[in-house]
Amino acid sequence: MNAAEMDENRDADLLLEQLLGRIEEYYDAVPRSAARAEDFGTLTLFVRDGRGWPYYARPALGRTGDAVTTAEVERVRDRQRELGVPENFEWVAENSPHLRAAVEESGLVVHEHPLLALDLSRGGQRKRRGRGRHRGLRVQLGRELLVGPGRRCASG
Repeated sequence: MNAAEMDENRDADLLLEQLLGRIEEYYDAVPRSAARAEDFGTLTLFVRDGRGWPYYARPALGRTGDAVTTAEVERVRDRQRELGVPENFEWVAENSPHLRAAVEESGLVVHEHPLLALDLSRGGQRKRRGRGRHRGLRVQLGRELLVGPGRRCASG
């Protein structure tokens, strides 16, 4: 790999990191317009105000430190059952890889869904480039994980 290719890979990694950060901010911001956020330390549960589609629990934005524990997931699930809302969690796997184990240990089933994004850093060019990749189009930059007890969850 030459220096130009190394620089391109470094730039791609930086873009991916920035994109995943923006996605985290988006997933935290969107429900706040129609829901209240309940703080569970490492997790945030969004509870809809009034009628409409129920929201989810997710890693608290900007959290650092210890991984989410099964006990914390179970506390959120208890609250979801108390509220009569689905026991759903959503997160981006690359940003919170440890969460899957805690969620599965709590008894929920995890479903992975591709997270797609268009990379416009090169003007949206779609020139074919080694190993079947398209420059300008990046598919499955990450994985969004959604969970629910024994049912399939879909992203909106």
